[in-house]
Amino acid sequence: MNNNEELNRAIVLYLGFGFVPIPRLERERIINEFGIEKATKLESFINSILEELGRINIDWSIHTLESASQVACLEIHRLYPNLSDVALRALEWKITFDWR
Repeated sequence: MNNNEELNRAIVLYLGFGFVPIPRLERERIINEFGIEKATKLESFINSILEELGRINIDWSIHTLESASQVACLEIHRLYPNLSDVALRALEWKITFDWR
């Protein structure tokens, strides 16, 4: 696995995308996959991405939850072009859950 693949996989695991009913940041899943040292670095990077995602300003007078999450993920994709479609969908899932 290269670094991009590891980050993309870690995002999906950390959020639980595709296998838990609601997003839940769970460090143990990435530790089990990558070991404690690499998981710690990945977790820090993912949390930075999540913080950036949360800081994106949305004009709620013109956006729905769905369109706002798409705008936010487009911005994250612009900042992190190596994120996979699955990782971006996981981030979108997380942000739509947070904004409800």
